[in-house]
Amino acid sequence: MSRFTKIWTVGAVFAAILVLGMSTSSRSVQASDEFNRAQDEQQMIQTGLKIAANSGINLTIGNRDPDMVGLGSYLVNVVAVATAVIQTQKLPLR
Repeated sequence: MSRFTKIWTVGAVFAAILVLGMSTSSRSVQASDEFNRAQDEQQMIQTGLKIAANSGINLTIGNRDPDMVGLGSYLVNVVAVATAVIQTQKLPLR
């Protein structure tokens, strides 16, 4: 085998391994990410519904999607309150 053929063969094998490694690992990470996002969203929905019930807030679901009502409750009662607390802590003392 000539030196050019050896170098070309090693380069081709390296490229094939690199492409194969990138294609297999990225799929599993993406699937795991989607699964975690769905779990996180369900947890936020359940938390939002529980906080509303424990706070005496009567959520009128009507024809609305219960998941969206729970998520909205989470955003208003958890995220907004936490943001307000952080902003209040940043106010200068007089």
